[in-house]
Amino acid sequence: MGEKSRAGTTDDVETICNVGQKLTPTPCETYLQMLKQSKALRVAMVINIELSIRVCQMEVPATMANAIRTGNFRANSLLVAHTFSIFNVPYIDAVNMGSYNKTELNLLQSEGEGIPKEMVKKLADNKFKFPSVMHPLHHQFNNWYGVLQVCFGEGAIIAKEARAWIKHINQYESSYDACFKLDADFGAKVLGLVDLTFFQLCDTCLHAQSIEEVDFSAIVLSGKRLDILQNCFQVNKPAYLTLPPKKSHGLEGDETEEKDGKKKTKWLKGGGSDGSRFIDLGNMVKNGSPNADWKIQGLKYKQIFSPAVTATTPHFNATGLVTCNKWHCQGFCYEKCDHKASHKNFESASHKSAFDKWVKDLKAKNP
Repeated sequence: MGEKSRAGTTDDVETICNVGQKLTPTPCETYLQMLKQSKALRVAMVINIELSIRVCQMEVPATMANAIRTGNFRANSLLVAHTFSIFNVPYIDAVNMGSYNKTELNLLQSEGEGIPKEMVKKLADNKFKFPSVMHPLHHQFNNWYGVLQVCFGEGAIIAKEARAWIKHINQYESSYDACFKLDADFGAKVLGLVDLTFFQLCDTCLHAQSIEEVDFSAIVLSGKRLDILQNCFQVNKPAYLTLPPKKSHGLEGDETEEKDGKKKTKWLKGGGSDGSRFIDLGNMVKNGSPNADWKIQGLKYKQIFSPAVTATTPHFNATGLVTCNKWHCQGFCYEKCDHKASHKNFESASHKSAFDKWVKDLKAKNP
Protein backbone atom coordinates (compact mmCIF):
# COMPACT_ATOMS: atom_id res chain seq x y z
CA MET A 1 0.00 0.00 0.00
CA GLY A 2 3.02 2.28 0.24
CA GLU A 3 4.06 2.31 -3.43
CA LYS A 4 4.67 5.84 -4.73
CA SER A 5 2.30 7.20 -7.37
CA ARG A 6 3.04 9.18 -10.53
CA ALA A 7 -0.66 9.53 -11.39
CA GLY A 8 -1.51 13.09 -12.23
CA THR A 9 1.89 14.05 -13.70
CA THR A 10 2.47 15.20 -17.28
CA ASP A 11 4.73 12.20 -17.97
CA ASP A 12 2.01 9.81 -16.84
CA VAL A 13 -0.57 11.35 -19.20
CA GLU A 14 1.88 11.21 -22.11
CA THR A 15 2.70 7.59 -21.39
CA ILE A 16 -0.97 6.64 -21.40
CA CYS A 17 -1.82 8.66 -24.51
CA ASN A 18 1.15 7.29 -26.48
CA VAL A 19 0.13 3.69 -25.91
CA GLY A 20 -1.69 3.85 -29.26
CA GLN A 21 1.69 3.64 -31.00
CA LYS A 22 2.15 0.09 -29.74
CA LEU A 23 -1.17 -1.39 -30.90
CA THR A 24 -1.09 -4.98 -32.12
CA PRO A 25 -3.28 -6.27 -34.99
CA THR A 26 -4.67 -9.21 -33.01
CA PRO A 27 -6.31 -9.66 -29.57
CA CYS A 28 -4.05 -10.42 -26.62
CA GLU A 29 -3.32 -14.06 -25.82
CA THR A 30 -5.58 -14.24 -22.76
CA TYR A 31 -8.57 -12.89 -24.71
CA LEU A 32 -7.96 -15.42 -27.46
CA GLN A 33 -8.48 -18.09 -24.80
CA MET A 34 -11.93 -16.60 -24.13
CA LEU A 35 -12.82 -16.65 -27.82
CA LYS A 36 -12.02 -20.37 -27.99
CA GLN A 37 -14.72 -21.15 -25.40
CA SER A 38 -18.18 -22.07 -26.69
CA LYS A 39 -20.12 -21.16 -23.54
CA ALA A 40 -20.18 -18.26 -21.12
CA LEU A 41 -19.71 -20.59 -18.16
CA ARG A 42 -16.46 -21.87 -19.59
CA VAL A 43 -15.34 -18.28 -20.16
CA ALA A 44 -16.19 -17.49 -16.53
CA MET A 45 -14.10 -20.43 -15.33
CA VAL A 46 -11.09 -19.49 -17.47
CA ILE A 47 -11.22 -15.80 -16.55
CA ASN A 48 -11.63 -16.58 -12.85
CA ILE A 49 -8.41 -18.61 -13.03
CA GLU A 50 -6.64 -15.75 -14.81
CA LEU A 51 -7.90 -13.29 -12.17
CA SER A 52 -6.77 -15.46 -9.29
CA ILE A 53 -3.26 -15.43 -10.79
CA ARG A 54 -3.45 -11.63 -10.68
CA VAL A 55 -4.52 -11.69 -7.00
CA CYS A 56 -8.05 -10.45 -7.71
CA GLN A 57 -10.73 -11.35 -5.19
CA MET A 58 -13.93 -11.66 -7.21
CA GLU A 59 -16.14 -14.05 -9.13
CA VAL A 60 -17.03 -13.10 -12.69
CA PRO A 61 -20.82 -13.19 -13.23
CA ALA A 62 -22.02 -15.34 -16.14
CA THR A 63 -23.55 -12.23 -17.74
CA MET A 64 -20.18 -10.47 -17.76
CA ALA A 65 -18.45 -13.60 -19.07
CA ASN A 66 -20.95 -13.70 -21.93
CA ALA A 67 -20.30 -10.04 -22.73
CA ILE A 68 -16.56 -10.77 -22.85
CA ARG A 69 -17.04 -13.84 -25.04
CA THR A 70 -19.17 -11.89 -27.55
CA GLY A 71 -17.11 -8.69 -27.46
CA ASN A 72 -20.02 -6.72 -26.04
CA PHE A 73 -17.96 -4.13 -24.14
CA ARG A 74 -19.94 -0.93 -24.82
CA ALA A 75 -23.28 0.06 -23.32
CA ASN A 76 -26.01 1.05 -25.75
CA SER A 77 -26.90 4.06 -23.62
CA LEU A 78 -25.58 6.03 -20.65
CA LEU A 79 -28.99 5.59 -19.02
CA VAL A 80 -28.63 1.84 -18.52
CA ALA A 81 -26.16 -0.31 -16.62
CA HIS A 82 -23.93 -2.55 -18.70
CA THR A 83 -22.66 -5.98 -17.69
CA PHE A 84 -19.05 -5.16 -18.65
CA SER A 85 -18.56 -2.55 -15.97
CA ILE A 86 -16.38 -1.76 -12.97
CA PHE A 87 -19.61 -1.86 -10.95
CA ASN A 88 -19.87 -5.57 -11.78
CA VAL A 89 -16.52 -6.59 -10.22
CA PRO A 90 -16.99 -5.85 -6.50
CA TYR A 91 -14.62 -7.10 -3.83
CA ILE A 92 -15.84 -10.35 -2.30
CA ASP A 93 -14.65 -11.45 1.12
CA ALA A 94 -12.96 -14.83 0.83
CA VAL A 95 -15.38 -16.43 3.32
CA ASN A 96 -18.28 -15.42 1.08
CA MET A 97 -16.76 -16.62 -2.18
CA GLY A 98 -18.37 -19.67 -3.71
CA SER A 99 -17.07 -22.28 -6.08
CA TYR A 100 -18.42 -24.21 -9.02
CA ASN A 101 -20.75 -26.81 -7.53
CA LYS A 102 -21.63 -30.14 -9.11
CA THR A 103 -24.61 -28.73 -11.00
CA GLU A 104 -22.55 -25.99 -12.56
CA LEU A 105 -19.77 -28.41 -13.49
CA ASN A 106 -22.32 -30.64 -15.20
CA LEU A 107 -23.53 -27.64 -17.17
CA LEU A 108 -19.99 -27.00 -18.36
CA GLN A 109 -19.88 -30.47 -19.88
CA SER A 110 -23.41 -30.52 -21.34
CA GLU A 111 -25.44 -28.51 -23.78
CA GLY A 112 -27.21 -26.85 -20.89
CA GLU A 113 -30.68 -28.17 -21.65
CA GLY A 114 -33.14 -28.60 -18.82
CA ILE A 115 -31.38 -26.14 -16.49
CA PRO A 116 -33.38 -25.61 -13.29
CA LYS A 117 -35.01 -22.18 -12.95
CA GLU A 118 -33.05 -21.51 -9.77
CA MET A 119 -29.77 -22.07 -11.60
CA VAL A 120 -30.85 -19.93 -14.55
CA LYS A 121 -31.64 -17.06 -12.20
CA LYS A 122 -28.36 -17.47 -10.34
CA LEU A 123 -26.36 -17.38 -13.57
CA ALA A 124 -28.30 -14.36 -14.85
CA ASP A 125 -27.58 -12.24 -11.77
CA ASN A 126 -25.08 -9.40 -11.86
CA LYS A 127 -22.98 -8.42 -8.83
CA PHE A 128 -23.59 -4.73 -9.46
CA LYS A 129 -22.27 -2.89 -6.37
CA PHE A 130 -20.25 0.12 -5.31
CA PRO A 131 -18.17 0.58 -2.12
CA SER A 132 -19.00 2.84 0.81
CA VAL A 133 -15.47 2.82 2.31
CA MET A 134 -11.96 3.04 0.90
CA HIS A 135 -10.75 -0.56 1.36
CA PRO A 136 -13.35 -2.18 -0.97
CA LEU A 137 -12.78 0.63 -3.49
CA HIS A 138 -9.12 -0.34 -3.76
CA HIS A 139 -10.06 -3.99 -4.27
CA GLN A 140 -12.74 -3.15 -6.83
CA PHE A 141 -10.21 -1.18 -8.89
CA ASN A 142 -7.77 -4.08 -8.58
CA ASN A 143 -10.45 -6.49 -9.84
CA TRP A 144 -11.23 -4.15 -12.75
CA TYR A 145 -7.51 -3.91 -13.52
CA GLY A 146 -7.32 -7.70 -13.64
CA VAL A 147 -10.31 -7.98 -16.00
CA LEU A 148 -8.88 -5.32 -18.31
CA GLN A 149 -5.50 -7.09 -18.44
CA VAL A 150 -7.17 -10.37 -19.37
CA CYS A 151 -9.36 -8.80 -22.06
CA PHE A 152 -7.04 -6.18 -23.55
CA GLY A 153 -3.53 -6.91 -22.31
CA GLU A 154 -1.29 -5.30 -19.71
CA GLY A 155 -0.17 -2.54 -22.09
CA ALA A 156 -3.67 -1.36 -22.98
CA ILE A 157 -4.51 2.27 -22.24
CA ILE A 158 -7.46 1.38 -19.99
CA ALA A 159 -5.37 -1.14 -18.04
CA LYS A 160 -2.70 1.51 -17.46
CA GLU A 161 -5.34 3.97 -16.29
CA ALA A 162 -6.80 1.45 -13.82
CA ARG A 163 -3.29 0.83 -12.52
CA ALA A 164 -2.85 4.60 -12.04
CA TRP A 165 -5.99 4.66 -9.86
CA ILE A 166 -4.67 1.80 -7.71
CA LYS A 167 -1.33 3.54 -7.18
CA HIS A 168 -3.11 6.77 -6.34
CA ILE A 169 -5.39 5.13 -3.77
CA ASN A 170 -2.40 3.39 -2.20
CA GLN A 171 -0.51 6.64 -1.72
CA TYR A 172 -3.38 8.91 -0.67
CA GLU A 173 -5.52 6.74 1.58
CA SER A 174 -6.37 9.58 3.95
CA SER A 175 -7.73 11.76 1.12
CA TYR A 176 -10.00 8.99 -0.10
CA ASP A 177 -11.13 8.19 3.42
CA ALA A 178 -12.04 11.85 3.95
CA CYS A 179 -14.05 11.90 0.71
CA PHE A 180 -16.06 8.87 1.83
CA LYS A 181 -16.83 10.53 5.14
CA LEU A 182 -17.96 13.75 3.45
CA ASP A 183 -20.00 12.08 0.70
CA ALA A 184 -21.79 8.75 1.07
CA ASP A 185 -21.98 8.48 -2.74
CA PHE A 186 -18.27 9.09 -3.33
CA GLY A 187 -17.57 5.47 -4.31
CA ALA A 188 -20.49 5.42 -6.75
CA LYS A 189 -19.33 8.69 -8.32
CA VAL A 190 -15.73 7.53 -8.80
CA LEU A 191 -16.77 4.23 -10.38
CA GLY A 192 -19.41 6.01 -12.45
CA LEU A 193 -16.73 8.32 -13.82
CA VAL A 194 -14.61 5.33 -14.80
CA ASP A 195 -17.63 3.74 -16.48
CA LEU A 196 -18.39 6.97 -18.35
CA THR A 197 -14.87 7.44 -19.70
CA PHE A 198 -14.72 3.78 -20.79
CA PHE A 199 -17.98 4.34 -22.69
CA GLN A 200 -16.51 7.46 -24.29
CA LEU A 201 -13.32 5.65 -25.34
CA CYS A 202 -15.36 2.81 -26.87
CA ASP A 203 -17.52 5.39 -28.62
CA THR A 204 -14.58 7.22 -30.16
CA CYS A 205 -13.10 3.87 -31.30
CA LEU A 206 -16.45 2.91 -32.84
CA HIS A 207 -16.67 6.08 -34.95
CA ALA A 208 -12.98 6.42 -35.84
CA GLN A 209 -11.92 5.60 -39.40
CA SER A 210 -8.26 5.21 -38.40
CA ILE A 211 -6.17 4.94 -35.25
CA GLU A 212 -5.20 8.61 -35.54
CA GLU A 213 -8.85 9.60 -35.02
CA VAL A 214 -9.16 7.81 -31.68
CA ASP A 215 -9.15 10.22 -28.73
CA PHE A 216 -7.07 8.34 -26.17
CA SER A 217 -7.22 11.27 -23.74
CA ALA A 218 -10.89 10.43 -23.09
CA ILE A 219 -9.83 7.76 -20.61
CA VAL A 220 -7.20 9.80 -18.72
CA LEU A 221 -8.51 10.96 -15.32
CA SER A 222 -5.35 12.31 -13.68
CA GLY A 223 -7.07 15.69 -13.24
CA LYS A 224 -9.92 14.13 -11.29
CA ARG A 225 -7.45 12.31 -9.05
CA LEU A 226 -5.84 15.67 -8.32
CA ASP A 227 -9.29 17.03 -7.41
CA ILE A 228 -9.59 14.31 -4.77
CA LEU A 229 -6.37 15.48 -3.15
CA GLN A 230 -7.56 19.09 -3.19
CA ASN A 231 -10.97 18.14 -1.79
CA CYS A 232 -12.85 19.57 -4.79
CA PHE A 233 -13.95 16.36 -6.53
CA GLN A 234 -17.26 17.05 -8.29
CA VAL A 235 -18.94 14.30 -10.33
CA ASN A 236 -22.55 13.23 -10.78
CA LYS A 237 -23.73 9.72 -10.03
CA PRO A 238 -24.47 7.60 -13.12
CA ALA A 239 -28.00 8.03 -14.47
CA TYR A 240 -28.81 4.36 -13.90
CA LEU A 241 -28.17 4.83 -10.17
CA THR A 242 -30.29 7.97 -9.87
CA LEU A 243 -33.30 7.20 -12.06
CA PRO A 244 -36.41 6.33 -9.98
CA PRO A 245 -37.39 2.65 -10.02
CA LYS A 246 -40.33 1.60 -12.16
CA LYS A 247 -43.62 1.31 -10.33
CA SER A 248 -44.76 -2.25 -9.83
CA HIS A 249 -48.25 -3.54 -10.29
CA GLY A 250 -50.08 -6.04 -8.14
CA LEU A 251 -48.02 -7.01 -5.10
CA GLU A 252 -46.06 -4.39 -3.19
CA GLY A 253 -42.30 -4.41 -2.75
CA ASP A 254 -42.38 -7.16 -0.15
CA GLU A 255 -44.91 -9.83 0.67
CA THR A 256 -44.96 -12.40 3.45
CA GLU A 257 -46.92 -15.55 4.03
CA GLU A 258 -47.35 -17.77 7.04
CA LYS A 259 -48.62 -21.34 7.10
CA ASP A 260 -49.66 -23.28 10.19
CA GLY A 261 -47.94 -20.82 12.50
CA LYS A 262 -44.51 -21.52 11.02
CA LYS A 263 -41.89 -18.94 10.22
CA LYS A 264 -42.70 -16.49 7.47
CA THR A 265 -40.93 -16.52 4.13
CA LYS A 266 -40.29 -13.22 2.38
CA TRP A 267 -40.56 -12.74 -1.37
CA LEU A 268 -39.43 -9.69 -3.30
CA LYS A 269 -40.77 -8.88 -6.70
CA GLY A 270 -38.06 -9.78 -9.19
CA GLY A 271 -38.77 -7.27 -11.92
CA GLY A 272 -40.79 -9.38 -14.36
CA SER A 273 -43.28 -7.26 -16.31
CA ASP A 274 -46.02 -9.79 -15.62
CA GLY A 275 -45.24 -9.93 -11.91
CA SER A 276 -44.52 -13.67 -12.08
CA ARG A 277 -40.89 -13.63 -10.94
CA PHE A 278 -39.97 -13.41 -7.27
CA ILE A 279 -36.85 -13.52 -5.15
CA ASP A 280 -36.88 -15.78 -2.08
CA LEU A 281 -35.22 -14.14 0.94
CA GLY A 282 -35.73 -17.20 3.12
CA ASN A 283 -37.37 -17.69 6.49
CA MET A 284 -37.85 -14.98 9.06
CA VAL A 285 -35.27 -14.76 11.83
CA LYS A 286 -36.05 -12.82 15.01
CA ASN A 287 -33.82 -10.62 17.13
CA GLY A 288 -33.93 -12.21 20.57
CA SER A 289 -32.64 -9.14 22.40
CA PRO A 290 -33.69 -5.98 20.53
CA ASN A 291 -32.66 -2.58 21.86
CA ALA A 292 -35.81 -0.85 23.12
CA ASP A 293 -34.39 2.58 22.28
CA TRP A 294 -34.12 1.63 18.61
CA LYS A 295 -37.51 -0.03 18.23
CA ILE A 296 -39.57 1.23 15.26
CA GLN A 297 -42.44 -0.92 14.05
CA GLY A 298 -45.15 -1.20 11.45
CA LEU A 299 -45.92 1.56 8.98
CA LYS A 300 -43.72 4.02 10.85
CA TYR A 301 -40.65 1.91 10.02
CA LYS A 302 -41.47 2.05 6.30
CA GLN A 303 -42.15 5.79 6.51
CA ILE A 304 -38.81 6.53 8.16
CA PHE A 305 -36.50 4.12 6.34
CA SER A 306 -36.81 5.37 2.79
CA PRO A 307 -34.10 4.36 0.27
CA ALA A 308 -32.40 7.74 0.81
CA VAL A 309 -32.30 7.22 4.59
CA THR A 310 -31.16 3.59 4.30
CA ALA A 311 -28.26 4.71 2.11
CA THR A 312 -26.86 6.66 5.09
CA THR A 313 -26.95 3.72 7.51
CA PRO A 314 -23.80 3.62 9.70
CA HIS A 315 -21.39 0.71 9.45
CA PHE A 316 -21.63 -2.26 11.79
CA ASN A 317 -17.87 -2.74 12.14
CA ALA A 318 -14.50 -1.62 10.81
CA THR A 319 -14.74 -3.80 7.67
CA GLY A 320 -17.40 -1.51 6.21
CA LEU A 321 -20.33 -3.91 6.75
CA VAL A 322 -23.57 -1.91 6.66
CA THR A 323 -25.86 -2.41 9.65
CA CYS A 324 -29.19 -4.18 9.02
CA ASN A 325 -31.87 -1.68 10.12
CA LYS A 326 -34.64 -4.24 9.93
CA TRP A 327 -32.93 -6.56 12.39
CA HIS A 328 -31.94 -3.91 14.92
CA CYS A 329 -34.95 -1.57 14.64
CA GLN A 330 -37.86 -3.84 13.67
CA GLY A 331 -36.62 -6.85 15.59
CA PHE A 332 -36.59 -9.34 12.74
CA CYS A 333 -35.22 -9.95 9.24
CA TYR A 334 -34.68 -12.84 6.82
CA GLU A 335 -32.12 -15.58 6.31
CA LYS A 336 -30.78 -14.37 2.97
CA CYS A 337 -30.44 -10.69 3.89
CA ASP A 338 -27.40 -9.01 2.29
CA HIS A 339 -26.46 -7.66 5.74
CA LYS A 340 -27.09 -10.87 7.70
CA ALA A 341 -23.58 -10.71 9.16
CA SER A 342 -24.85 -7.80 11.27
CA HIS A 343 -27.70 -9.87 12.73
CA LYS A 344 -26.12 -9.81 16.17
CA ASN A 345 -25.16 -7.38 18.90
CA PHE A 346 -22.56 -4.71 18.14
CA GLU A 347 -19.05 -5.79 19.14
CA SER A 348 -17.63 -2.28 18.66
CA ALA A 349 -18.68 0.36 21.17
CA SER A 350 -17.87 3.19 18.74
CA HIS A 351 -19.99 1.72 15.93
CA LYS A 352 -22.82 1.01 18.35
CA SER A 353 -22.70 4.59 19.60
CA ALA A 354 -22.78 5.93 16.03
CA PHE A 355 -25.78 3.77 15.14
CA ASP A 356 -27.53 4.73 18.39
CA LYS A 357 -27.17 8.44 17.66
CA TRP A 358 -28.29 7.97 14.05
CA VAL A 359 -31.47 6.07 15.00
CA LYS A 360 -32.38 8.48 17.79
CA ASP A 361 -31.94 11.44 15.42
CA LEU A 362 -34.28 9.76 12.93
CA LYS A 363 -36.88 9.13 15.61
CA ALA A 364 -36.62 12.72 16.80
CA LYS A 365 -37.25 13.98 13.25
CA ASN A 366 -40.21 11.61 12.84
CA PRO A 367 -42.07 11.71 16.20
